[in-house]
Amino acid sequence: CPQLQRAIQRTKCYFALHEGKPGRLLAQLLKKQRCQAYVPEIRTTTGTISPDPNRIAQFFRDFYSTLYNSVNNTGHPTVEQIEQYLKTRIPFRLSTEQSEPLRSPITAEEVSEALKRQKNGKAPGPDGLPALYYKKFGPILVPNMVPVFNALLTGRELHPHTLSATIVVIPKAGKDPLSCASYRPISLLNSDLKIFATILARHLHPVVPMLVRRDQVRFVPGREAQDRTIWTLNVLQIAQHSETPTLLLSTDVEKALIGSRGPSCLLH
Repeated sequence: CPQLQRAIQRTKCYFALHEGKPGRLLAQLLKKQRCQAYVPEIRTTTGTISPDPNRIAQFFRDFYSTLYNSVNNTGHPTVEQIEQYLKTRIPFRLSTEQSEPLRSPITAEEVSEALKRQKNGKAPGPDGLPALYYKKFGPILVPNMVPVFNALLTGRELHPHTLSATIVVIPKAGKDPLSCASYRPISLLNSDLKIFATILARHLHPVVPMLVRRDQVRFVPGREAQDRTIWTLNVLQIAQHSETPTLLLSTDVEKALIGSRGPSCLLH
């Protein structure tokens, strides 16, 4: 249809001319995003519906406070307890040559390289400083960041404000929009903390596959989630053909954040 082709051509031209400008097109696109992220009302613990923004924020705060703090929490483990736990579960020990890079101080070159790896356009944390700020003023900031990061390696603690995060919620598809559990929390961290984490990840990158069992595939270089999916399918197929009794255990993702307890397990 010639009319349809002309309409498509006009639409392409309109997007090409206006997609990079702060005009009506951008406003319409942002409006749709705001509508998806906006929580107009929430169901309270008594079953009533509240549109009050302050109460909505409080309900989400209470929900995630309960979620991330286990009722069985007895405090943080000591360093000795952590070391004892790891000694019995890590079958491989690093040699002196392999562990030497982990003890080496952080250099200005490493900080600069970590800055380059930060993606532009990402929402910043509570301090409001995006990655572009650190890249723009890198020559001034990097010499001051190096001693700070090295002090952290010697046992100095991060400032509480550095560890703070802004939590935004993203609605899950097909879930009840009135329930706090129907939203996926995303933590927006400060850029300086992400830069430090990038440096530590680069230090650990060569040795992580040797220290982490092959059962874990996420966040390990050279491993993918599909590897364990294929492994699970093979186990199910073998169990079916050999008529071997098999149990597949799936944990509730929400409860997995606070530890495995009886009610949080689902048997399939």
